[in-house]
Amino acid sequence: MIDVIYDLSENLRAACSYDDIQRVGETTFQRLGFETFAYVGFPSDTDPYTINNHPSRWRRRYLEASYLEVDPTIARSADRILPFTWNSITPGPVGRAAQMFDEAKEFGLSAGVTIPAHAFGKDMGVIFLATPTTSTDFEKLWSDRQHVAHIATIHLNAACFEELRKSISVPTITLSGREKECLLWSFRGKTAWEVSAILNISKRTVTFHLTNAARKLQASSKQHAVIKALLRGLISP
Repeated sequence: MIDVIYDLSENLRAACSYDDIQRVGETTFQRLGFETFAYVGFPSDTDPYTINNHPSRWRRRYLEASYLEVDPTIARSADRILPFTWNSITPGPVGRAAQMFDEAKEFGLSAGVTIPAHAFGKDMGVIFLATPTTSTDFEKLWSDRQHVAHIATIHLNAACFEELRKSISVPTITLSGREKECLLWSFRGKTAWEVSAILNISKRTVTFHLTNAARKLQASSKQHAVIKALLRGLISP
């Protein structure tokens, strides 16, 4: 497996674009036995970006259904360092999250793993590897290849952020103290009414701060705002 990392390193060094990096990632992870992969970069100071070899219909469905807002693999990555398989997520997904996993299986994403990779400061990336096999077969594959896949993720993440930093213009987002408090308590599972009691302010005021935070973060919902604030390092668990 050492040759996989060596080839990855050499090919990334020669890569000149995200398309090149995607091809290198696809080749590397397929050599390790993972048929599909996706990478999402979460810069602390700009919007997320992604490269992947998922079926185009699934990519379109994921965006149309706004699954980013409810994807438990994304939320869990914000405060994790080590990889975790999807069937290890507890409590299990419910509602739209469960629907997301059910639909993913139709596109060959039956079992998988999420590998967080932290970069510069609050920057982080996440690799998602999946196969159409059963969870049992995937666990065997992951057990055998996990260390090499983890190292490959670190290399790929670094290459993506190096490419990103060549061109981005960074917008600054500043949240007020109250906005951060309301987002943090929301992350901890508190309703607007519960947050109002904790902070000794009205429920209407809590909603006002959450709405302002979502607008600043260009988030489509409270949950989306919480995730973006976590990944940008604006609030800490």
